[in-house]
Amino acid sequence: MILLGYHAMSDTEGALLSHTMSPHFHYYYNDVEHGEIGLDAAMAGECGKPVIMVSGCDHACAEAKRFLPWVTTCVTKKALGYEQALLPAADKGYALLRQKTIEACHHIAACRPYVITPPIRARVEIPDRPVREGMINSAFNILGL
Repeated sequence: MILLGYHAMSDTEGALLSHTMSPHFHYYYNDVEHGEIGLDAAMAGECGKPVIMVSGCDHACAEAKRFLPWVTTCVTKKALGYEQALLPAADKGYALLRQKTIEACHHIAACRPYVITPPIRARVEIPDRPVREGMINSAFNILGL
């Protein structure tokens, strides 16, 4: 599996558009915080499939290496903050993605599925009360309640 265009987990200092499903949500499995990279890698791992490449900003790629030390990463942008990044010209970005994809395919044998060891203890931290109440009210409005 290739995770293309991913962002670092919620509240990662200096990362571009860091989030996990929604800004400021924090997901823990067996007391280890997981962002979307870890969550998607775990879903693939449950099916016996490894993640072979992750692309995203430099912070997302560093996060990928923490969860998946074998993975090939493709840094497509250098984060300068939550809403700022340096990007290469499109043709250079595409060439880099192509090069890293080929590299990842050559290293598939070294990749393994990421599996969260059972029993799995899950915890979600949702931000402050006004945000939680706003989410609940939105859900009720969508459901027509």
